[in-house]
Amino acid sequence: MEESSKSSKIYRIIILIIITACISSSITAIAINKVFGDRLFSKVIQVDPAESEIDLPQYLEKIKATLEKEYLGEINEKDLINGAIKGYVDGLGDPYTVYFTKSELEEFETSTEGNYVGIGIYMSVRTSDNSIVVLSPIKGSPAEKAGIKSGDIITKVDGIEYSGSDMDKASNDIKGKEGTKVSIEINRDGKILNFEVERTNIDIAPVESKVLEKDIGYISLPSFDNNCGKEVKEKLKEFEEKKIDKVILDLRDNGGGLVDEALEILELFTNKGDNLLITTNKDKKEKVYKSTKDPETNAKLIVLINENSASASEIVSGTLKDLKRATLVGKNTYGKGVIQTLLEISDGAGLKVTVEEYFTAGRNKINEVGIKPDIEVEDNKKTEKDEQLNKAIEMLKK
Repeated sequence: MEESSKSSKIYRIIILIIITACISSSITAIAINKVFGDRLFSKVIQVDPAESEIDLPQYLEKIKATLEKEYLGEINEKDLINGAIKGYVDGLGDPYTVYFTKSELEEFETSTEGNYVGIGIYMSVRTSDNSIVVLSPIKGSPAEKAGIKSGDIITKVDGIEYSGSDMDKASNDIKGKEGTKVSIEINRDGKILNFEVERTNIDIAPVESKVLEKDIGYISLPSFDNNCGKEVKEKLKEFEEKKIDKVILDLRDNGGGLVDEALEILELFTNKGDNLLITTNKDKKEKVYKSTKDPETNAKLIVLINENSASASEIVSGTLKDLKRATLVGKNTYGKGVIQTLLEISDGAGLKVTVEEYFTAGRNKINEVGIKPDIEVEDNKKTEKDEQLNKAIEMLKK
């Protein structure tokens, strides 16, 4: 009974969405008709506004009947429904809130599990100009081998133009069958570049580590994917066995990922009872996440950040800064301080919805502000030197 009630409710919501989209389309059509007269339209569908408010399903039936009678091409009702829902959700103007069809949801969920078929890039939305920016190519990926770089703006995929609002659609179009190729148009500092990249199975190994000096360990984390917290913990244990008591955590070009993994990593460095994250929802209800464990390490810690460190990266770096547990080196971060949740619909589709804004342990705002480093260092892309990493090593040697 409960499942039936849910299905009925979802059906009514979908009907309402479609009607809303149809009303907007009808208004636009009538407005164009007034300007261009019979050159574009020879018929006007008469709809009583009061009727559309009273009986939306009946209004939808009129639109549907008209299309079936007049439309020249074939009608795929499922595509119409998906298009109406996508348009409705896009109308929010939030690039992080997205409607997924069943197949799109499956692809999205696969991409967070650590492997997928694609070209191997991390992307994000640059809200300042609503563009899709490449945060970083995955090491050894087809994208890196082709020459795609951090900071590149993706403008077209297979000839189709995309903006930041279409990032999830662009991401799905970049993925595809292994062995096939995809054409990517890039804007790099005003210069248009084109790349044809072969899709392959991307096995994401999110955590890399090495010993830089006798007592300095380095951990690179390009994304907060499943089990990365466990992997970081293992790397810290390896350092401890080697008597390494200074650690550099590199979160540069890390566009975020799973918040639960960010909290798990924070617990490796913080004291039991410390604030890790503070969130507020649309009703201004606050939730405080605290560390439930003793730290895994007391090593001296420096975190590297840059303008492409976003979301979960900002949770980790901002909280470690507030708790005075780490020194941040690099550039001001991206400024994505909102959390999305995935809501699955009974037919297999889903909604990724922005539901909360989050703040650091010290209640500092992240969204559209970012995290400011303690030591600001510019990485000169024209040199092979890593000025930010070198600064961190220099500081830990003191």
